[in-house]
Amino acid sequence: MLTSAATIKPVIQTRTEEILTREIGAPEHWKRLNVKVVSAAIGKHVSGGVLFGEALADNPAFLRAMYSYVSKISAGSLAVRYFNVGSFRNIFMYLLHWTYRHDLATATRYITELMAERRRQNLPEDEKPVDCIQWAMDQNLPNDQKKPEDIAHRILHVSAAGVETPITSTMNLLFDIASHSECIDELRAEIIVCLAEEGGRWTQNAMAKMLKLESFIQESFRMNPVPLELTGWRVVIADSFRFDESLVFPKGTLLTFPSKFFQNDPDVHPDADKFDHLRFYKYRKQETGLNGAPASSSRDLRTEWLGFGYGRQACPGRIYSIAMLKTIIGEIILRYDVRYAGGPRPRPSSIDVNPAVWPDPSIDLEFRTRG
Repeated sequence: MLTSAATIKPVIQTRTEEILTREIGAPEHWKRLNVKVVSAAIGKHVSGGVLFGEALADNPAFLRAMYSYVSKISAGSLAVRYFNVGSFRNIFMYLLHWTYRHDLATATRYITELMAERRRQNLPEDEKPVDCIQWAMDQNLPNDQKKPEDIAHRILHVSAAGVETPITSTMNLLFDIASHSECIDELRAEIIVCLAEEGGRWTQNAMAKMLKLESFIQESFRMNPVPLELTGWRVVIADSFRFDESLVFPKGTLLTFPSKFFQNDPDVHPDADKFDHLRFYKYRKQETGLNGAPASSSRDLRTEWLGFGYGRQACPGRIYSIAMLKTIIGEIILRYDVRYAGGPRPRPSSIDVNPAVWPDPSIDLEFRTRG
């Protein structure tokens, strides 16, 4: 099966249009929606459609198990980080893993049924679903490595990045749309021109030209990284690692880098505390990036922008993520005016539980179809 961005893009586009119509509709008057609720519906339906396929992305029982699994892993990781349970650690970890296994068993049941149905259908190559479950089934691996429980386990692990992160990113981007309405007309005009050049279609070529929209997304990531304020997570595997004569780390040391503070350093980004939706657009016009390519594309791995990490540990799904966010945010900008419910207000502060950071889920927004 061909699994290029061009193959995935139509799936993202179709599901984005479906979920916006279903969740927001075409309200003539301001419609109030909670930012977390609407972002979660979008993330589960759009990114979930690519991960699990349409049937499971619309299956409430499967989604509950998936989301429960991801949430418990996040909560468990923070609990182990902040609370010293001492001699109760083994009991705590057993109970924690028991809840994981319960969610995994639920998800596995649905994935097993889906895989069995697809094997019965035995569709030709060009009619197979475009999703991660199908790709896992088609991998060139021995069958004993493609059991439903193995695929379910892998899919649920991917969900932490493939569903939860797009949800929090969408929340932050919606906040930035509502907080910086003065720049939205410019973004909308760019989107309209780029689509017109491609016959009104959201093609890969059209999206590649949306440089101001991409800069807006990058600036949102710069000021509000999700879900972690850190990058790197490298472990010293040699006997030691020496930075200089006075700084030596022993084997087993975990090294991380505070990406949030790097990206908000005025020595790196002038007026770093100001949201400049064209910051990376201007960088791109002025500089040269990796291997002579235009600078500050979200595909580049740059020390000045660590939205997807850096080096060998950079997020392998960064191109997919930006394509998905461009589609979702671009469609919202085209369709709706967005504002804070209850009137203008400062951008909501994030909930910072070092090293995790989340946008405030209590905020309501209002949407109205553009005239």
